Amino acid sequence: MLHPPKKRRQHRLSPRLALILTLGGAALAVALVLLLPQIQRAIPARVASQTVSESAVRNLEIRDSAELSTITVRRADGGYTLAMQEGQLRMLKNGEWTDIDQSHAQDIADAATQIVVQDTVAQDAQEVSEHLADMGLDPPQIVVSITYEDGGEATLELGYEVPLTPYVYYRWSGDPGVYMCDSGILDAFSLTEARLLPVVQPSLQSTLVETLTLEKPQETVTVSYPENAPARLTSPVSYPADVETANALLTALANFRLGTVLDDPQEDYGFDEPLAVVTVSQRSGSVSVVNADGGFSAQEVEAQTLRFVIGRAQGDFYYTCLYEDRGYLVSRFLIQSLVNATSDSLLSRNPADLGDGYPDAIVISTEQGEAAITVTQSEQVLPNNELATDEYGNVLYTVDALCNGETMNQEALDALLERLDTLSVSGSVTADQAAPGPARWRIVLTQGDVTRTLEGVRLNAFADALWVDGQCFHYVHAETIDRITSGLSLVP
Repeated sequence: MLHPPKKRRQHRLSPRLALILTLGGAALAVALVLLLPQIQRAIPARVASQTVSESAVRNLEIRDSAELSTITVRRADGGYTLAMQEGQLRMLKNGEWTDIDQSHAQDIADAATQIVVQDTVAQDAQEVSEHLADMGLDPPQIVVSITYEDGGEATLELGYEVPLTPYVYYRWSGDPGVYMCDSGILDAFSLTEARLLPVVQPSLQSTLVETLTLEKPQETVTVSYPENAPARLTSPVSYPADVETANALLTALANFRLGTVLDDPQEDYGFDEPLAVVTVSQRSGSVSVVNADGGFSAQEVEAQTLRFVIGRAQGDFYYTCLYEDRGYLVSRFLIQSLVNATSDSLLSRNPADLGDGYPDAIVISTEQGEAAITVTQSEQVLPNNELATDEYGNVLYTVDALCNGETMNQEALDALLERLDTLSVSGSVTADQAAPGPARWRIVLTQGDVTRTLEGVRLNAFADALWVDGQCFHYVHAETIDRITSGLSLVP
């Protein structure tokens, strides 16, 4: 779960922490003289002296969270009621009891049962009655009404933060004094109703992603992820996708997590003019899930479409995100690639790379001749008629290749595929430079249902414009085709 940029301070007090705070009490008391000038000027010197001398951590009341019955929180901007049911706090929402986030529930339960104060402003509120408003206690900023299973009741009142300290002005109905408590208690009771609701994560399965669409202010980018075929850019142009960049987008989706709920209706989170609108279409299929015993099992999931609106940057670490009409914070680090992706970054720089496996056919045509290569793969069968597999359980195949009708050994085939996979563009060309013309050379690759055509059109004495499936964005060095055909027998 992500948390808001504000640093949370832990409010649970161990005996060791209480001892440390006690030893630091004297230093805190001196600081009080400087931090509370208005109070010190207004109240008698005897009271100020008493506050300094009696400064100490105090346990006003300690109960077990199991003793809680209800907690009602009231603030100027609204409130809510919680009840302890079967050992867990639940929220009354729309007339029904609803589960809340259990990490927040524990903070609230501790704050309602561990009535611990860090220091004393006055033993009796009457001594500083004229300054309660300055401390945010007249009226209080937050009022917490608590009932316990034994019929007991308590009220907590929280005021402003004490300047330059990790404390908040605090009152408890069981004592007439005015105190300071750890501001973690303020954090716990400042949570709004929306923030308390548990965040249900979307069921994103990166292995089942079929299409990913990124709507940006400048362009709309769509990437297709076919089964058993390389990713392909389909909008704004149709072109092979850069493998590394396309996989980085899948990694971002796999790591996508909704964080803290955004619940300020007055704040502009950027959803009207977003940085990106992310739409993910998933095919149905089977995914591996971890069982309660730590083992893996297959789980069938249905096809679905998910939509996320990335509004704007929120500080240095988060983006705002709208999902199913509810706003959240999401990690900038984890989804940066989705926001920054462009069609140019997704254009493949190695367009002859069809991924793993062998192509079914390769046809290379140059000014010197042609090499037509066909590849056949057959499963290897053991003497017991079982399929041969490697150490990972993958079926082993026998590969047979023919080049212009003659046998081609696997070493030569593998060397050719290595040269094709590493065919890399040398730079970009403009639309004027990429004017169509007669191809100096052509490579046609076929693998399953995928056919990819690469053509080199003379750009100048040193470079060829590279056309891929009818589109040209890059050029390669003129000698690239000579490197590709090295060792091949070309038939005129």
